[in-house]
Amino acid sequence: MVRTNLIDAHKLFPSFSEIQAKELSIALSKIAEEAEKSRFAKLATKEDFTELKQIVASLGVAQQKTEQRIDQLIVAQQKTEKQIQKLTKTVGKLQVEVGGIGNTFGYFLEDRAIKTLPRLLKSNFNIQVQKMTRDFIEYDEDSYDEINILGYGKRDDKNIMIIGEAKYQLSKKHIDQFKKVLKRVKLVEKLPIFPLFVCATAEPKVKKYAEKEGLTLFYSYQLDL
Repeated sequence: MVRTNLIDAHKLFPSFSEIQAKELSIALSKIAEEAEKSRFAKLATKEDFTELKQIVASLGVAQQKTEQRIDQLIVAQQKTEKQIQKLTKTVGKLQVEVGGIGNTFGYFLEDRAIKTLPRLLKSNFNIQVQKMTRDFIEYDEDSYDEINILGYGKRDDKNIMIIGEAKYQLSKKHIDQFKKVLKRVKLVEKLPIFPLFVCATAEPKVKKYAEKEGLTLFYSYQLDL
């Protein structure tokens, strides 16, 4: 700030006493300070106001761009959701079709097995099949299991039951599920059970697991057309 030099105060005011000159000098200094403060305050206020307007304008532009991006994102999301819905419907239809094909092949494999297994069991295991079909085993009025391959016969003059399933590609999961079925059947049937699987293919580890569980495997190429 600009101040009046107090050392030369008496020279500035020669008509006044030294004390009066100093007091006048101090008063003028305060007036000058206030004037300077007022001038800078006005300048600062004007500059701040201009800067504030620029900031507000920039924020407005940024907000518009943000809103545009949000709108674009919402539109893109709607398109994505529609595409997902279409894909879900397509996958659902494909699953139904594949499931239908799998069921058709499964029944076809079962039919061939029911026709051919009596011969294979006779030649390979000396089992004389008396009856073989696809049927249900009931446990009570509300629970039962559908048995893909259900047969009765004799082995070494002893009656036995033959229970099997047909799977295109045999897996460990299929074997574990089949074991649960066998466990339930044993609760109501007292005959010894000869368990088997008919499949088109099975990985080496699955074959070993089946053998470990006492299951006999037959392959689709062994079956009559």
